[in-house]
Amino acid sequence: MLWDTQAYQRVHVDLENLNMKFPYIDEYVADFEKFIRKLQYMLGNEATNQLFLKGLTRPVLIDVIRYPTTNTYENMVQKAVESVWSQLTISNIL
Repeated sequence: MLWDTQAYQRVHVDLENLNMKFPYIDEYVADFEKFIRKLQYMLGNEATNQLFLKGLTRPVLIDVIRYPTTNTYENMVQKAVESVWSQLTISNIL
C-alpha cells in the first residue's frame, strides 16, 4: 500500500510518543498494535519490543523486565497486564 510520506511520518511520530496511561493497559496495547500495523512493522522483533517497553509506565516496565525475563511480545503484554492488575489490587487493599 502506498501512502504519502507525511502520513507515514505522523503515524511513526504517534508511535514514538505513545505512552500508557495507568491503568489503561488494554488501550495502550490496542493503540500500539494499530500503529505497528499501519506502519507495516513486524510485531515482536527487538525494535518493536523496545518501542512497546518504552511506552509503559515506569512501575509496569519494572515488572515486565524483572526476572524471569521474557523476550516475546505476547509474554511482555501478559506481564504488563498482570502488573496493572496487581497494582490495582494492592491499591484497593490499601
